[in-house]
Amino acid sequence: MELGLDPDRVLARVVELAGMISGHMAEVRLRAQEDGLDHPLAGLLADAITARARHCAGMLAEPANRG
Repeated sequence: MELGLDPDRVLARVVELAGMISGHMAEVRLRAQEDGLDHPLAGLLADAITARARHCAGMLAEPANRG
């Protein structure tokens, strides 16, 4: 299905969003702790999401992995 979107712009935006996740996860984690959710699994989940987002952003940013 053709959406008429510029693939380079879409890819750049996806990389940008993936890069923003780590900062947002830190905020969400802090708010959760302030609200009483201080379970070790919450921290592990936040760390895993952040690591995966960084990995994906890195993979997408490499020219060899495009198209």
